[in-house]
Amino acid sequence: MMKTGVTYCDNCGLPVPLFAKRCPHCGRLFDAVRCPECGFNGEPSLFMKGCPSCGFLTNKGKAKKKGRGGSREQIFRKTLPPLVYRITLLVLTLLLVLFIFILYSTMR
Repeated sequence: MMKTGVTYCDNCGLPVPLFAKRCPHCGRLFDAVRCPECGFNGEPSLFMKGCPSCGFLTNKGKAKKKGRGGSREQIFRKTLPPLVYRITLLVLTLLLVLFIFILYSTMR
């Protein structure tokens, strides 16, 4: 069974009819469709049988993998490892301290 007829707005994330020119919720104008799995962009007519690049929403596509579940937000949420946030915070703190030190030393 193949899912058809609904896409999601990149701006607000709500469902939109397949050939809509604008999002009925936020008003964003659509000029192309983007596959949420591989990022392929193209005209809506290319996506009638799923993504032409990766097969998303077809029997051969990745969306039919067993074990894939959760809400749409959970599936498409991409987060960085906590270490990246810690390193970024440390670098920003060091830059702030350096800036304050330079500012203080020039005012003397």
